[in-house]
Amino acid sequence: LEPTAFPADVSLGLVPIVGSKVGMLPAARDAAFWLAFANAVVITPPVVVRLARSRKTADPGIWPLCAPWALLAAAWHASDGGRGTPEAFGVGLSIFAILMLGLTFVFAALRARAIARTFFSPAWANFTFPTCTCSVATLRLAHRVSSPALMVLGGCLGVAAATIVLTVLALTIVHLPAWLQGR
Repeated sequence: LEPTAFPADVSLGLVPIVGSKVGMLPAARDAAFWLAFANAVVITPPVVVRLARSRKTADPGIWPLCAPWALLAAAWHASDGGRGTPEAFGVGLSIFAILMLGLTFVFAALRARAIARTFFSPAWANFTFPTCTCSVATLRLAHRVSSPALMVLGGCLGVAAATIVLTVLALTIVHLPAWLQGR
């Protein structure tokens, strides 16, 4: 399994966020959340073990490792927020998402040269969503627990996310003609 095995988790994790804004029944939002949570719990350990044992995955595809946990944390804050689960669960989920971002960063740093050799490809879009979602989850947690330190971390992640998104967009536009011509 690779970190890119998480799209189903991300799709399910969006349901509670969107559902909370469009009037979806809490039971339906909760079902999607818990299905995404169960999927992340099952898939994350073998992916982490594989990444720890092997340097084979050495491209931007490593970055989605933190995405499901950050999205689940953001979903909890948007949809549940302590309504159906203890607040400690949401806070713990948010802290775990931040730790997963740190672990993802370590795995990426250990592969930095190999990842840099892939510069620039469409796979670099893998850096965008997880970083944005980690920023949102961290800022939500900072607000909930009134933590200036977490607010600074979330803000820094937000600036990093905006920089990454704009850089990937600009480089995609620059490289698109060559990609379309098969070069």
